[in-house]
Amino acid sequence: MGLFSKKEELPFPKKKNKFDELFKSNQKDKDALVIEVVNNCINISGKSITEDDRQEWVNFLNTLNSLVQELKIITINLKVDLFNSSQGQYSTRMMKTLNDNRHRCKAVVNFYYLKDDEMYGHGLILKELYPNTEFNLVEYE
Repeated sequence: MGLFSKKEELPFPKKKNKFDELFKSNQKDKDALVIEVVNNCINISGKSITEDDRQEWVNFLNTLNSLVQELKIITINLKVDLFNSSQGQYSTRMMKTLNDNRHRCKAVVNFYYLKDDEMYGHGLILKELYPNTEFNLVEYE
């Protein structure tokens, strides 16, 4: 069972777009970061602990700059198993890009955290740093 359990499976259609192929490299490794772009929705899940994951984030952040120029609205579901300093740095860069382009592209970020986990604190910091971007803290068990 994946990080998004069947009960929580996101109901977004699996329509391919030009960004799909950029984020396929790590999806074979169950512990790797997985970034999936489907229409106007981006799902980020897994762990961000390897060098390949760093490149996955760099690719994603570069592509996000293009996405916010082309789309009017974007939803990002961020549900990672591990929130280390690298994850924090990349998430902050993602939020800055969304915030800087908020007049061009409306962004909704859903930040998933486990009940009684320190992830909640990380989510609160991101929410406070970028109050102009819609940021939802979503608890799950």
